[in-house]
Amino acid sequence: IILGALLSGNDPGGQWADVSVLPAVSGTFNASTGTFLPAANLAGTYQFRYTVPALAPCQDDATTVTVVLHPVPVADAGPDYLLNCNAMNASLGGAGTTVDATYEWFLGNTLVGTNSNLTVDTPGVYTLTATTVDGCSDTDQAVVESDAELPIAQSIETQAETCFGDNNGSIVV
Repeated sequence: IILGALLSGNDPGGQWADVSVLPAVSGTFNASTGTFLPAANLAGTYQFRYTVPALAPCQDDATTVTVVLHPVPVADAGPDYLLNCNAMNASLGGAGTTVDATYEWFLGNTLVGTNSNLTVDTPGVYTLTATTVDGCSDTDQAVVESDAELPIAQSIETQAETCFGDNNGSIVV
């Protein structure tokens, strides 16, 4: 962020200083160029003062620029799943997903859900987007695959009824 671009009518020759309660991470604020790199900093409010020195008896002129970094949400689509005869649907959505966001689940380009969790029975790549009220967003994907092969019995044991109607026969798979 070029801090001088956030000012209007500022005089050249001033000095920048970080006056934040929680200072910027070392190396992310350059006082000589008036630049701030927000990526490595925590969410919060950062304040930078621009001071233009004046000749005596005048006082220095100063103004403060405030930069608010909103928290980045987390979208957690959960693990990948394999659908089969025993698991005919998958519950998507992980515990790490940010609370109090808006959620959109997509299968390809089709919106398929708007809750943090989604139950599906169709294979595909599901993309979750979580967006905060500040407009910050994150995405994550879960791949749902299908194993359409029928299970094969390894052995079958039978025991016939001893007499008709005794109901003492069995089949073990």
